Parts: sequence; structure tokens; C-alpha cells
Amino acid sequence: MIGRAPTAALAAALLCLLAPAVATAGSAPQGSWIGSYGHEGYDLAGWDGSSDVSYIPGASVSVVRGSRYAWASSTEDVRALQSPDGLTREAATYYDPNEVRLDVYFTRAYTGNLHLYAVDWDSNARRESITVNDEAETENPAGAQTTDLSSEFHQGAWITFPISVPARGTVSIAVDRTAGANAVLSGVFLGEAGAPSAMSLSSSPQGTWAGAVGSEGYDLAGWDGSSDVSHMPEWASVSLTQGSRYAWASATADVRALQSPDGLTRAAATYYDPNQLRLSLKFHSAYNGTLHLYALDWDSAARRELISVNGQTAALSSSFNGGAWLSFPISLTSPGSVSIVVDRTAGANAVLSGIFLGEAGPAPAMPTSTSPKGTWAGAVGSAGYDLAAWNGSGDVSDMSAASLSLAQGSRWMWPPRPKTCVRCRAPTASPARRPPTTTPTSCAFRSTSPRPTPARCTCTRSTGTPPPGES
Repeated sequence: MIGRAPTAALAAALLCLLAPAVATAGSAPQGSWIGSYGHEGYDLAGWDGSSDVSYIPGASVSVVRGSRYAWASSTEDVRALQSPDGLTREAATYYDPNEVRLDVYFTRAYTGNLHLYAVDWDSNARRESITVNDEAETENPAGAQTTDLSSEFHQGAWITFPISVPARGTVSIAVDRTAGANAVLSGVFLGEAGAPSAMSLSSSPQGTWAGAVGSEGYDLAGWDGSSDVSHMPEWASVSLTQGSRYAWASATADVRALQSPDGLTRAAATYYDPNQLRLSLKFHSAYNGTLHLYALDWDSAARRELISVNGQTAALSSSFNGGAWLSFPISLTSPGSVSIVVDRTAGANAVLSGIFLGEAGPAPAMPTSTSPKGTWAGAVGSAGYDLAAWNGSGDVSDMSAASLSLAQGSRWMWPPRPKTCVRCRAPTASPARRPPTTTPTSCAFRSTSPRPTPARCTCTRSTGTPPPGES
């Protein structure tokens, strides 16, 4: 009735509605997060000990304070987090002697649950408090929620925090050590049950990349089995920091194999490693664009792998025997490096065949010119030169600051072409003499020295038939 004080039951219900949401904790499902959490995104800390496996559309995780560590890089222990394809598990973590701090930056508004996973993998002594601040202006003015892990979490602990963050907002996560060796946190997840978010990938255009991608630069791995075919802009460079090169087929018409930049040949080749490939793409200036990668399981259908670029991860969880293209947006406001990490989750090894910058358009090419033709002296070579097979078997070379050796190949000198010589003209017949039986029709220039000295003109008399191969 109007004017009557609310009953005790009604007051309790109102308090429940008005009270801010609070965090909850539990050990299930331990490391088996797929299908339970992370439908909207995931971040697996220190997956290989030095970088993360992460894919959160519309958000990104950055480590403000802390380091990465992997207790076990491959294990069947259910406490260890699954890879996004569910094929492997790793026990890894962010850690700090006192406090781990992370920021989750959202490019678009988000309201839902943030799930965190912590495991005291190698002891029973760690204790910590975990605080999440979503900076939302709700009934909780501070916007901070804290859960204490005041008992052992050797079997793992899941903590769920409801959050509400506007576009371009940040959620901060702080993990403070209260006992034990250090503060630890193994995973960050958005969303509830369902398949993990996955980056889109495509097999098209398979190896026919010229004109489709790579208008700013390309790197074709292990083109001849030992070196790459690469043309990056002057402000970027690629280096292989862990792995090797291999060519499955050095010349093939199979459309899965990458084209040469001129489109005339194809080679099926790759960077590879038994466990993990690592490459560094260094930018000498700011860059904003797209990095395209091509992976090919040329000789089987059993390989599976995770490909991460600066914390963005794509899972190749099914066969890529027909080739797989992945595209990663990159934005660098200043010079820096982009890490490319390929982790094997099944099959013989981790593989990656090509790296491309830019969208559709002609492949970049080194500038070429016919000038100054063979007249190089004074135009180039002021610091050294090497003239191949000058006498057919040896070179003319002067490189005081360097040396050049022919590792594979041979030397050859083309024979000179016969030319007409002014002084080799047919003699004029005289009435007093009989005309000669043959008429000189050609003369050959023969070099008598490897030095660039004037050639000697030798006249020959013939019936007019040129030597084989000459005209």
C-alpha cells in the first residue's frame, strides 16, 4: 500500500538489484577452457615463454608490468591451458615478484564477463589478490572489483568479473602477490561458452599472389632451398631468427606453389622448424597497413599450427594442404619490429612460405637500366669490381674491402662475332691480271689480351658461307 514501509523480503530484493555485480571464483574447468569460456576472445600468456597466443576482436591486451614464463611447453596435464585448436596444452604465465599489471584496451564498447585463469603450477605456496577496474561510472564509484586467492590454487583458479567499458576504454588488471614466489596469471578470456573467436582465412589465391597482394613488398621463403627471393621497401626488412629453409619442389606448375615475382615460374618452399618458427619484420619508419602470410602443407594434410603476429593469433586447426592466407592489420606509429611466430600443434613441423606487405597491385621491382651498357668504368665500381670469366676461365677482379667466390656455377666467354673491316675490301680487278678465285667477304676481330686494348683485325677469304652459329 502507498505510504507503508517495504517489507523485509521486498527490501532484500531491492538491495540485490541495486548492489554491484561481484566476482566469483572456482577451479573448474581447469585448463580446458574451449567451449566453456572465451567465445569472444582469449589471451594465453607466455605460450612459448616469450610471446602470447591471443585473438580478441575489438580489443587487445598489453603487459604494463611483468614478464612471461613457460613451466611446460607441451603437456597433457589438464591444469595447463589448451591451445585454441584444442590439440596441445601449455603451462605458462605472466609473472612478477610483486605485481602483474595488464591493460585490456577496447576499440568498441563491451559489456559482459571477463574471465581470468591463474594456476600455481609448481607449488602450493602462492597467494594473491586480483583486482579489475573497468572505469565504469556505475553504482560502484571506484569501478574496482577484487578477489583474494587466499588458499592454494595448485589445481587452477577461474575468476569471473562482470565489466562494462565504453569504446576506446581500458580495463586494468592487477595481480598482487601476498605469499609465495611471485604473482602469476595464465589467461584472459572474454565471453561465455562457445567456439573460440577465430581469424578468417582463405586458400585463394593459393600461390598466385602476384597482382593480388604484395604491392609494397614480398619475401618468398627458401626459394632455392637455401635463400629467399625478397624485395622489401627500403623502410622494412625480414630476418629469420629461429628455423631453417627447405624447398619441396624448385620448379613446378602446381598452383599451390608461390609464383616468382615475374609470374614465370613457381617454387614450393618454406621456412620450417620442428616446434616453432620465429621471424622478425623490422620497420625503419611508421607503418599502417596489412601483413599477409601464406602457409602451405605441401606434402601432407596432417600439419596444424598457430600463427601469431604481435599477439594476434590465427589457428590453422584443419588441413591447409591447399594453402592458407591470413591477413593481420599492423599499425606502428614509430620505427619498431613486428614478431611472427608459428607454433606447431600437430604434424611434422611448423611451416610458413611467404610474407607480403600491401594489397593488390604490381609486385615491386628493383629499378633497372640499359645505360651505360658495358661502359662501366667511371660510372660504377669505384670501390671494387669483378668481371666474370674475362678470359673464359678466370675473372678480372679488384675488391680491396671484400671478396667474391663462385659457390655454384661455371664460367664462359662468348666468341666474338665476325664483323666487316674497312681494310678487308675485295681488290679491284685489273685488265692485266686475272681476278682472284675467292673474294674476301668478312673479317673477324680477335682479342689477343684480356685487357681492354684495341682488337686486331684479321681478314679471311671465304666463299661467303658464315661459320656455324654466326651470321
